[in-house]
Amino acid sequence: RGEGWFAYGGNWKLMLDLFLETYHLLHNHRDTLWPAFLDNMGLFQRVSPEGAPQCHQRNLFVKRTLVDTLAATDDGDDGGHPLPDHHPNWEEGLRAHSNILYHIYPNTLVLVQPDHVSVNQMWPRGADSTALSHATLVPADDAAVAGID
Repeated sequence: RGEGWFAYGGNWKLMLDLFLETYHLLHNHRDTLWPAFLDNMGLFQRVSPEGAPQCHQRNLFVKRTLVDTLAATDDGDDGGHPLPDHHPNWEEGLRAHSNILYHIYPNTLVLVQPDHVSVNQMWPRGADSTALSHATLVPADDAAVAGID
């Protein structure tokens, strides 16, 4: 695992919002993240314990590879629009072909990626100052291969 603290010269709510949308990818991450993800697309679902206010959310940011994977598994009996449950291992495939982001209200983000999980927390230090704590979690076997303690 890796972890650290970073200073950000902006409001914590604005920083948090950047993680919850994709429309900035084309302009800010044109050569890195943007080519991997469907343009300006995300699915959002409010998730909270039963009876609690619906303030937490799960976000799904779909990668372009999912389109090709679904097209390759199309068996033709559904009008050419395969659903994820037609894929033999769709739950595993979902993690391989998307990023899943959990927003735990108010300031915690858990980003689930194919090979690791990132946990970010934004801590306000003032109206225009934020501290970001970040931790990356990888499976023990993968960490040993990568030389991570």
